[in-house]
Amino acid sequence: SVYLPLSLSLSHTMESDSKQSFTSPNRSLSILRENIASLVLPLHKKIPRVSAHEMSALSFHRDYVSRNTPVIITDAIGSWPAMKLWDQDLDYLTQKLGKQEVTVDFTPDGRGDSLTEDGKVFVEPSKHKLPFQTFAQLLKSRKKGLVTYLQHQNSNFSTEFKGLKNDIQPIRFAAESFGDIEPDAVNIWIGDDRSVSSLHRDPYENMYAVIQGQKTFTLLPPTDGPYLSEQAFPAARYHLDKIQVSKLGEDYNASTCIDFSKEFKIRQDDDKSQVHWIPVDPDYPNRINRHAPCLKHAKAHLISPIRCVVNRGEVLYLPSSWFHQVSQTQLTIAVNYWYDMHYGLTWSLLQYLEDSVRDRAGIDDDAGDDDEKKGDKIR
Repeated sequence: SVYLPLSLSLSHTMESDSKQSFTSPNRSLSILRENIASLVLPLHKKIPRVSAHEMSALSFHRDYVSRNTPVIITDAIGSWPAMKLWDQDLDYLTQKLGKQEVTVDFTPDGRGDSLTEDGKVFVEPSKHKLPFQTFAQLLKSRKKGLVTYLQHQNSNFSTEFKGLKNDIQPIRFAAESFGDIEPDAVNIWIGDDRSVSSLHRDPYENMYAVIQGQKTFTLLPPTDGPYLSEQAFPAARYHLDKIQVSKLGEDYNASTCIDFSKEFKIRQDDDKSQVHWIPVDPDYPNRINRHAPCLKHAKAHLISPIRCVVNRGEVLYLPSSWFHQVSQTQLTIAVNYWYDMHYGLTWSLLQYLEDSVRDRAGIDDDAGDDDEKKGDKIR
């Protein structure tokens, strides 16, 4: 399709529809969405692969960052010591970290930070501090109904994995493109095929590097926001007996036939807080009951998901505000760098687009800005 410049498109719409004042706002919003989408979507809706040898800070910013367009970068982290040292059996990390305590998420089904199947409650994982060697044992033992995932954010690599700091390094041309600033956070992710994230977005420029295994990303452009019915949900979390968790590490091969999912309990937060989240699931569209009230205003048939696989040694540049959910088919180790996003004109237009649709649909927005920020998390 060929799109007119934004100003011309809007003026044309307002002129041609001046006698249809009740429908012109919807058409204007639709044209606004199409104009922005034409700018941010990659060619043929396929994420390109580009070698880091062909990229400078200038070309990276010009071709991708300024356009808010994702790209997979090859040949960027081959020199990292982690590429040789961090094995999928976790032997090196276990030897290096040993009894160093790390934050581990536990769920019965691998869906942390997700909505319940009835679409009524947002549930966070049960979080526990464990020695890394215990986490590694539990992850490899694959106990039934007990999925472990190392995904604690807030720069967990910088706080809990300091002994590995020399094994990785920021991607120089990307750091320069973002203003030659320090990353806001550096996170490490270790999990297997049982862990699946739900659809969400982050207020960060994201450089996501896969060191072992591979990650599958389902991406939606920011312009799909009006179709996703993001809204406030009561906040809850899984609870699992801490004593039981500590005992699991004593003999991680024992009781492999026990279904631990029965040990999880969902408890709503005492302060009755809320979290903004998205009920639409492009990969598992039937997971939430289609008659659930939270899907009343969703228009999943209009979204335009783009799927890509990020292989070992590759880096995905995931622009701020792109919706995404992530999975893996094997034990995977990844590291990502979060850089603060630039709140410019595109962000303002996208916010106007979403707010206008939400207002016209009468979608509840009671959770407020603070809780919306809480809901903006990466998996």
